Amino acid sequence: MIAKIIPLQRLPKSLSVFDYLVPETLAKEIAIGQIVEIIFRKSKHLGLVFSLARTEAEKNVKLETVQSILNTTPLLSERHISLLFELSRWYGVSPSTLAKMALPPLQKSKIKKMNLRDIKLIPIKKKPCGNLKITFGQYNNRSEHKTQLTKHKKNKTLILVPEVSLIEEIKRLLPTEWQEKIATWHSELSEKQQFENWLKIRNQEKEIVIGTRSAIFLPLDGLKSIIVDYEHDANHKHWDQAPRFHVKDIIEKLNIKTAFLSFSPSASTYYHVHKSNYKGNLKLTSAKDARIAS
Repeated sequence: MIAKIIPLQRLPKSLSVFDYLVPETLAKEIAIGQIVEIIFRKSKHLGLVFSLARTEAEKNVKLETVQSILNTTPLLSERHISLLFELSRWYGVSPSTLAKMALPPLQKSKIKKMNLRDIKLIPIKKKPCGNLKITFGQYNNRSEHKTQLTKHKKNKTLILVPEVSLIEEIKRLLPTEWQEKIATWHSELSEKQQFENWLKIRNQEKEIVIGTRSAIFLPLDGLKSIIVDYEHDANHKHWDQAPRFHVKDIIEKLNIKTAFLSFSPSASTYYHVHKSNYKGNLKLTSAKDARIAS
C-alpha cells in the first residue's frame, strides 16, 4: 500500500505530497486524515495522510516507510482535506501551510492522547458555483445588533469578527442560554487553550464558534450557517503573510448559508444588495448612529 502524505512543514508550493510505503503492521489502521510520523529530509516529522492506494512501489524506486500512526481516529475529514488542497492551489501555497492552520499545535504526545470522536459525515451534493445564498443584515444600535445575530444563527454556526477584542462583545450579545454552547478561536489563545478549543470544535461539542479569520480553516464539518460580523472591516483579509486570503472568498467555496452583518455595508455588499444578488435592505446610517453601533 502507498500513502500520499503531506509533510507538516513549511514547504514551497511545488513540494506538496510525497509517497510513502505503508508497512503491513499499519495497513489495517491507516486512514485519510490521520497524523503519522514519517522520515522527511533524513529526520522524523509529522505528516497528514492525504490519500491511500493499494498498489506496490515501482521497481527501482526506493520509498521511505510510514513510521507510526499518532492517533487512529482521523483529525480531519477527507472532505476538509480536499478543500484545503483546492485552496492551496488557489492561493499558490503548499497544502502543508493550510493544513497546519486547520490543525491544533503539532505536539506529538498530545495528539496521541486526544480523545477524538469518530464523526460520520453525510454525503452532500455539490451546489452549482454562484448559488451561494447571502443575506445582508444592518444594525444601528446594540439591540438591533443582537437581533441580527440571533436571527441568523442556524444550528451549528460560525461567527467571524475582524478583531480579537470583538469576540467577547459578540458573546455578550448572544442569549444567556447559548453561552455554554460557544467555543472561541483566535491567535491570542495559549497552546493549551488552542488544544482544548480545537478538540471541542472538531468533536462537534460546541454549537457556536466565534473567531477571527483563521477560524475559517477549522474542522467545521456539519456547519449550517456562517455570520460575518462587521463585514465592512478590512481585517477580514489576511494581509501580512501568505496565504493572503479573505474570508468572503473562502465562503464562496464552502457554499454554506451566510449572513453579512454591519452598521454600514462595504462597497461590494452595497452593490450586491442594490443589484438583488444578496437579500436584505439598506438603510442610510448617520455618523452618530454608526458611532453608537460600534
